[in-house]
Amino acid sequence: MRREGMKEELSLPPGPITRSRAKKFKESLQISVGKLLEHMEDQDSIKA
Repeated sequence: MRREGMKEELSLPPGPITRSRAKKFKESLQISVGKLLEHMEDQDSIKA
């Protein structure tokens, strides 16, 4: 299920998980969750 603004795929790179890769993945995940929460808040404000 694809949502507006959520077109990029979030995945771990192939190979061993290093500290720097884990940090980059964590940052990407935080950004994605933040965008999702903003989108949900926007939808809630439209309904109200």
